Amino acid sequence: MGELDKLQKRYFKDSKRFADVFNAILYHGEQVISPDELEDDDSVLTYAQGNHSMERIADLIKKRKKDGETLGLMIIENQKKIDCRMPIRIMMTEAMAYDRQAKEIADRNKAMIEGGLEMQCANLFYWFTVYDRVRPVTTIVLCWNSNGWDGPRSLWDIVDFTGVESLRDYVPEYPINVYDMLKDADEEAFKSDLQVILGVCKRKRSASEFKEYVETVVRQAKLDDEAYGMLGCLMESKKLFDHMEQIMKDGNLREDEKGEAMCKALEDLMEMARQEGREEERAQRDALKARNEELEARMKDQEAKAKEQETIAADQRARADKLALENERLKRQLALRD
Repeated sequence: MGELDKLQKRYFKDSKRFADVFNAILYHGEQVISPDELEDDDSVLTYAQGNHSMERIADLIKKRKKDGETLGLMIIENQKKIDCRMPIRIMMTEAMAYDRQAKEIADRNKAMIEGGLEMQCANLFYWFTVYDRVRPVTTIVLCWNSNGWDGPRSLWDIVDFTGVESLRDYVPEYPINVYDMLKDADEEAFKSDLQVILGVCKRKRSASEFKEYVETVVRQAKLDDEAYGMLGCLMESKKLFDHMEQIMKDGNLREDEKGEAMCKALEDLMEMARQEGREEERAQRDALKARNEELEARMKDQEAKAKEQETIAADQRARADKLALENERLKRQLALRD
């Protein structure tokens, strides 16, 4: 498992951040889902039928409950690389999450009936009645690719209907919820420290905007270790990540001192990137200058060769003219003798 994957699971395990993702993406920042309504659910999903079984592991699953009643299951999947099988993966994960709910209901019905409770239902197949209901399963795929998600967004995107277009009406489209966190994210819709993380990542291409944001926002945000760990990974600098890990493990630093050290590390990274950018620009300029000098030298060489060819051609023309004149003179002499 990659370092970013492990950090993301730890980071979003926090119910405040988990709820923030769904509120920002599904409800455009409106605080519909409360962190207090969420509780951890098993991320390992299994399905067994006879001697056959299968297992899927989701990144994070939480159960939303209110007044003791389950309102639904919520799943977060983090993706750095584009997986073109994602609609199938999500479909299987959600199907197994629905199956787990159905089994829980069936086990409850079976226990009640075997305990002596009579259920007025003729259709009791696999202990699941026509009156039983499962709760909705909602999955959000968080794309952490800086270029955005260019993979399929529905099952239809990976199904070939060539020659059988009429079947499209009978095959579920199954769209998936993919959100580009680093490309088009509306940072203002997020209310947790995720807003600050996205703000830093959004401004890392501009040294001035980055420095101002670190000074005015990050220093005041009081981020915790998980948030700084996420920043270290998302900035795609192993040196920064290792330095941040050292700061987080330093037991002699107070929390405010850790925050100050983290901000300094971010600023140092940006300054280093700016210096590297200057050196790269200088190297590119020197390479272009050398290339230009090489082309100029080749052009001069070609011009010299062209002039040489012109001189040779002129000499050949002069010799041809001389031969023509000599030929005419000889013809006249022959004519006089005749």
